[in-house]
Amino acid sequence: MVYSVQKEVYSSDKTLGNVVLQNLKFPDSPLGSLQAKDFIRELLVKETENRLGSEKGSTEIKRHQFFEGLNWALIRCAIPPKLLDFNELR
Repeated sequence: MVYSVQKEVYSSDKTLGNVVLQNLKFPDSPLGSLQAKDFIRELLVKETENRLGSEKGSTEIKRHQFFEGLNWALIRCAIPPKLLDFNELR
């Protein structure tokens, strides 16, 4: 499961400052898969030339291990997973 936790509302400038100046940290809970965390890390690499997708575009992104077993040709026919309520994960 991929998740987002935001404890307070930030202005656009503060959000940009956090993205540029802060290191990526994942919360202890809820737990995320190693593949999901790796995927997020690779998408958020600050140097664009080293970021996932910078060489082969969406093909490179689709080949990431997070998407292993996903049939991209049939993605529009797939049933999406049930989303959990964040409160259920506590």
